[in-house]
Amino acid sequence: MKKIIFFYLLLNVCTSNAQDTIAVIIRPALDKSKLSKIDPATLEQIPQIPTNAPMENMKVNNPIVNKNSEYIIRFRDLKTKGLLQIGQLDAAMTVEVIVNSKTYTRNISQGELKMTDLNINFSQLFNGDIIPDNSNIRIVVTTTNKNYEILNTELDTKYYNKIQHYQSLGQDLGGFWIPTLLYSTNFKSTSTGVPFATLPIGIAYGWKFYGKGVGYIGVSAMANWLIYSQPSSSSSTSTNSSFNLQGLTGGILIDFSDIISIGYAYGKNLESGGTDPGSMFVLGIGSKTLSFFKKDKSSQQTTPASPQTLDVQSMLE
Repeated sequence: MKKIIFFYLLLNVCTSNAQDTIAVIIRPALDKSKLSKIDPATLEQIPQIPTNAPMENMKVNNPIVNKNSEYIIRFRDLKTKGLLQIGQLDAAMTVEVIVNSKTYTRNISQGELKMTDLNINFSQLFNGDIIPDNSNIRIVVTTTNKNYEILNTELDTKYYNKIQHYQSLGQDLGGFWIPTLLYSTNFKSTSTGVPFATLPIGIAYGWKFYGKGVGYIGVSAMANWLIYSQPSSSSSTSTNSSFNLQGLTGGILIDFSDIISIGYAYGKNLESGGTDPGSMFVLGIGSKTLSFFKKDKSSQQTTPASPQTLDVQSMLE
């Protein structure tokens, strides 16, 4: 009988010392207006997240990051099925967001210790830094507690915005950029043929609109200097056509993923007595097209990886 009691007590001790498992849930918020916060009067979280709804106000799929993203991090005990408050797990935990070898750190404030929700505002975290589209982003929750085995403390994803300003030379100039390799024609026949003009120097302002794939369509307003070839009217001899910089254009450019662009421009000849080119069709050659024709191009092409989809089934069961 004593042996039975001994083994019973030993079993209880072993069971009580066994670690519970905590699943760290890292997901974008569905509705930023419904994010939990601390009630200053009671110092309790409002609204509370029900135990049976651990994914409340969370996107289950497509965990991407953009400049306006709000993420929610929660800690669920898979044994009790309840959500732990931050202070119950680790008051000294941190969240690191690693982008292009740069680390942004989110610390815990004293007022958040009674919260089950740790909210990450990426606009505040990046603090105006320009994050190139399709950058790899790793979200790492650094926390320890000897009473728990902690799972799913990292999420690998991508930075992605459906609508973006154009950038120029790696800088965000509020949508302004410098278009290059633009050519135009008004399709008007002259004594020397159809004129074909170049637009070597210009400025544009526009936006990129991304679809479900990795490509985009860019729409910009632009203004350019115009090098326009026209027949010389000074004599009837075989004088070659003269090139001048006394021309300007203004118009619209549509860019297809930096492969090719088309547009409309109206050309104005500023030379005294000169003839305006008028309405002109614009064609642009993108850098991706030039790279395709390079002799030393790589035979292997890479496709940007999709964000990893974290298996959250174990968190819901």
